[in-house]
Amino acid sequence: MNLIFQIEIENYKSFTHEIIKLDGVTCIVGANESGKSNLLNAIYHLSHSKQSEPFAPDELRMGSPNYPNGISKIRYSLVLNETLLGKYNKIFSFALGKKCFITKSGSPGKFPDWDCAVNISQSAVPEFIRINNKTKYKKEFQRTYTERKLARERSETGWFVKDSSIDLRKQPYKSLIEDEVVELITGSRKVISFGNILGPIVLENIKIFQWTYHEKDFLPEIVRIYDFLKKPDSFPTVMSMLNIAGWKREEFSSKLQNQDDTIYGVLFDNVERKINSLIRNNWSTHKKLTLELQHKGEYFTIHLKQPGSRTPPEYRSDGLKWYLTFLINFRAQSRSIKNYILLIDEPGLHLHPRGQKDTLQELKTLNEKHKNQIIYSTHQTFLINKNKPESVRIIERKLDKTGSRAKNPFFASKVSEILNLKENILTDKLLREALGFSVSDISPINEKNILVEGVFDREVLQIINRIYRVVDLNDTSIIACGGAPNIARHTSLYKANGLKIVCLYDSDHSGQTAMKNNKDAKTKEKRHITQYTDNHRSETMEDLIPDKIFILAYNRWLKEWSLDGEQPQKPRMKDLYKLMQNMEKPKKIEMKHSLENFLIQAIKQSISSERDSFCIIKKILQDLASKLAKRN
Repeated sequence: MNLIFQIEIENYKSFTHEIIKLDGVTCIVGANESGKSNLLNAIYHLSHSKQSEPFAPDELRMGSPNYPNGISKIRYSLVLNETLLGKYNKIFSFALGKKCFITKSGSPGKFPDWDCAVNISQSAVPEFIRINNKTKYKKEFQRTYTERKLARERSETGWFVKDSSIDLRKQPYKSLIEDEVVELITGSRKVISFGNILGPIVLENIKIFQWTYHEKDFLPEIVRIYDFLKKPDSFPTVMSMLNIAGWKREEFSSKLQNQDDTIYGVLFDNVERKINSLIRNNWSTHKKLTLELQHKGEYFTIHLKQPGSRTPPEYRSDGLKWYLTFLINFRAQSRSIKNYILLIDEPGLHLHPRGQKDTLQELKTLNEKHKNQIIYSTHQTFLINKNKPESVRIIERKLDKTGSRAKNPFFASKVSEILNLKENILTDKLLREALGFSVSDISPINEKNILVEGVFDREVLQIINRIYRVVDLNDTSIIACGGAPNIARHTSLYKANGLKIVCLYDSDHSGQTAMKNNKDAKTKEKRHITQYTDNHRSETMEDLIPDKIFILAYNRWLKEWSLDGEQPQKPRMKDLYKLMQNMEKPKKIEMKHSLENFLIQAIKQSISSERDSFCIIKKILQDLASKLAKRN
């Protein structure tokens, strides 16, 4: 199903003006902070919970016209079907399959405007009668119960279609028109009026569900029956588990109280069978995982079992928790979640590659079997449907210097599609850049992997490695993990699959903290920048760039952002953050990435003549390569 086939976003968060096509299943990929979540949030403004909400101050695009009092605008292009027309699908049968355009616009904190237009010919739209005075209209139709009921229903909507039963030349309609109680809508006004009528109907019938995983929603080891019966919504996955076994909400109390041990055993055995069958049939990496329930008087316990182990659910991996929560909750709601638009941010982030493939199959089921439109974001190659490259949307951050932004540029989210649909999807250069992969990083992951914090760190190591050829990139990948805390997740995933890793952290506070918290990596598998330098003020990769090259890039950066500043001292990033301390966080992030881009350009321009200046980075590569070469 494909309800929304296109969305147009203006001056919303990181978007200046983008038109994005959407499919039945749309996969959104991009680097961190590229705008993936912003796109999902823009779609979510069409949901019932957001329709009447004003745009928030931080949703107006920085640098937009009249900022901070400008206008954000989101235009949704939909195909009208029976779901969107609801109880009016017979009356409006002429509109089925036609395109409808609904727009939300407004300034931060002010009640938004909604407009609706429909792509339909004037001749296809019937004449309408609009009720201008509902009280007087109802007074004219009081003779029978059927007449009173029909008049009340028409008054509630404020309009009705003129059919053959209505003769405007006869009473009471003749007088009602003369007194302007009602008005006949004809000609070109029909299409405009139909759009006005259609808007509230579509907004009422559109169904959007945004699913976000919260660890607190996972299965607990102990469920106190009193607490569960009092607030079952506080135990969403437990409730979904019982729903899958056929328990209705109103039956929870009778089934969980005042039963003898035999009945409890039968009831819980049935729940176990249903959930274990679900796991066995839908999770290829955990086919032997089973759920165990035991009644213990005032509470019941939940454990997860595999051959040789029995553990409380909360002690399992993040990936297992995510997928089991996702599987149980969506399957429990599969009967009610139909004809929905489902928005999912980063599904299967912590999963083993086969688990990610299982997630992709589950998304396909939600689309094809349950008739839902799926829009999800990901960094994972295994969550991209390689059979449908046309369903992938790539989001990049690009410096916007157009129009009024020429003197005060901002990074904006730009959306692209796969360039060559006939080639293997993973050969698309733009996609690889958006995912943060080089060719060697793409499936399968290499036997040996250097895990670094960000794209800048990876790019610097790769540039220097091209000169010194220390690391063989045919069997070793340099992986940008999207931040120091994320290195631990990559460590867990790779080591679980028997792959070698070595981690390189910055020596600043966040790097040191993340390094300490990475319990899956051995001490010899973790390194940080200061370990390679005589100057303990060097904390980040930026500090290892030779002064001459750094000054060149830094001056270009100052000019780009119209700033004045002295050359930062090491640790350089601390001085730079002081320079940007009064700026808003989004702009700080944009400026940091801008400096990194200038540094990469300067390194590439100077590397041939300044290669000896990069001896420390060469030393880092040699050490990391030697650690990967050793046997565990």
